[in-house]
Amino acid sequence: MPSLTILSANVAATRDLTSLARSDFDLLDRFAAETQKGYCAGCGRICGEAAGGIVPISDVMRCLMYYHDYGERELARQVLRIFPSRRGRN
Repeated sequence: MPSLTILSANVAATRDLTSLARSDFDLLDRFAAETQKGYCAGCGRICGEAAGGIVPISDVMRCLMYYHDYGERELARQVLRIFPSRRGRN
């Protein structure tokens, strides 16, 4: 959430007790299906172990989200540069 305005809107949405219509749920399901390829459920430990622990999977997924979903390409590059290279480690 890059601004207080967006944060405030998100907090307000969580406190709104308005019921969703069936069409709202259908739209949310469609959006989830269309964006699932770029979603990380936060279980990076599982993916990290599958990759032999050499790739910080959760961090890479977060950078991909910044880059593709938020259009924050420079932020994605800056964050990714923080992680040490693990090439050649066994």
